[in-house]
Amino acid sequence: MTTTHRASALVPNRRGRSGDDPIFALHAEATRRRAAGERVVNATLGALLDEDGSLLVLPTAARAVREVGVDDHAAYAPIAGTPAFLDAVRRDVLGAAAGEAAAVATPGGSGALRHAIATFLEPGQSLLTGSWFWGPYRTLADENER
Repeated sequence: MTTTHRASALVPNRRGRSGDDPIFALHAEATRRRAAGERVVNATLGALLDEDGSLLVLPTAARAVREVGVDDHAAYAPIAGTPAFLDAVRRDVLGAAAGEAAAVATPGGSGALRHAIATFLEPGQSLLTGSWFWGPYRTLADENER
């Protein structure tokens, strides 16, 4: 029986990419070293942790999830976000200028960055950052040919 390499089903510019992001290896090392007693600040993943390394969840967010019920917090929303949510974001962020802008719902910060790169830059255009930047910026730009 002949087996086909899994990457052969991918479009050419996606073949040969590593499936492992180095950030996870660094996270594992930081976790291991902290468990061994080293004083380590693990700033590898985009999750906010407390002094004990436990995930921090805003009490107001946890309460909102409990109070709104499963149908409201777990159901699929429209891809663009619900109109009421988008209006509330615009009002909260922009106040009186809310009528002048649009809001977009994204799946977290990385999703927002990916969306902005793909939406506002043409293929081949450059993304300008500071000299110190979060490593995945390069991946997000490269993936979108920017």
